Amino acid sequence: MKKMIAAALTGMLIMGGATGVSKAFANEDAMKSQTAVHNHHDHLFRMAEHFGIKTEGKTEDQIRKELQAKKHDMLIHIAQKQGIDTKGKTDEQIHKELLGKRHERLLEKAKRFGISVEGKNDFELQKEVREAWKKEHEQVLKGLAKKLGIQTEGKTREQIWNELKKAAETK
Repeated sequence: MKKMIAAALTGMLIMGGATGVSKAFANEDAMKSQTAVHNHHDHLFRMAEHFGIKTEGKTEDQIRKELQAKKHDMLIHIAQKQGIDTKGKTDEQIHKELLGKRHERLLEKAKRFGISVEGKNDFELQKEVREAWKKEHEQVLKGLAKKLGIQTEGKTREQIWNELKKAAETK
């Protein structure tokens, strides 16, 4: 029995090193926390890479600060693009103003499509607006296709769109 355990431990050491042995005997909670830390670390580095931040030789705190600065710059850029004054405001205040503008646009679109807003949150409203837009878009595409003599029966919106693009390229 002792020889079997020793052989198993030796095999784990050879195959997985010390971490293989520790994982074999660690409880699940300890493994989850290690995984969570590892996932957080990976996510941080993936985000830095995505935004073009060099990570070589930097600590996680340095990378985190650079990501926060990038987030702040992006928020300011978006707010200024939408005509929001950002001077003397925190990121949270700017974010709330952006959400307010988004909500206003959503209400305008709902009104345009004749969608009732009573008792609906923004998520539900956005879903209905998106569906109404798709139906309207499909009707417009079918109208254009009909003018160009393209069959639309049994075709999806995407298929009609692709055929319209082909027709535009050939003319």
